[in-house]
Amino acid sequence: MKKLNFNTSYYFAYGSNMNHKHMKTRCPNSKYIGQFTLNNWELVFRGVADIQKAKNKKVVGGLFKITRKCEKALDIYEGFPFLYTKGYMESEIDGKKMTVMVYIMNDQDCIKPPSDFYLATIKEGYRNCGVSERLLNVAVSNSYDERMGIPRAGFSWGIPRPKTNGSELVDEDFDDDLNQDQQSFWDDTKPYGWR
Repeated sequence: MKKLNFNTSYYFAYGSNMNHKHMKTRCPNSKYIGQFTLNNWELVFRGVADIQKAKNKKVVGGLFKITRKCEKALDIYEGFPFLYTKGYMESEIDGKKMTVMVYIMNDQDCIKPPSDFYLATIKEGYRNCGVSERLLNVAVSNSYDERMGIPRAGFSWGIPRPKTNGSELVDEDFDDDLNQDQQSFWDDTKPYGWR
């Protein structure tokens, strides 16, 4: 997967962002397009969802059209660039070559099952997108069978967060045009604790 540009308008969700309610909370201007398949990759859990290259496997998720503002909100939620980095790929959408963005964890040397709450959020997203839970169940099962390592970063594991004063951002490093309640991004993740 190569980096193409920073003006992506499509986003591939394979975890909790498949959940339409959660996605609309984070990105009110996003639009669900339909199912999307990423070949030669597989879904894994490192406490939270991730993907990794795997020959002859696939990840089925949801494709969303997003605005630049949506992408900035997703960056905050996903802990970019500390927990996740971004990958860009070209894909044909409606007969045109388009760039699709996906988040991939930086540290891939840990396998850990998801919390029940986090998994329930993802399952609801699978139902929202009409995606079979078969590959999800394989990934969850593998996370118990292949459990190893210790997560190095994450929402409650040391990612620098923007400072807020109630719902106002006070850190100049984050864009002022994000008018959403930033604290909701962190509140969303509190129940996603480790087993």
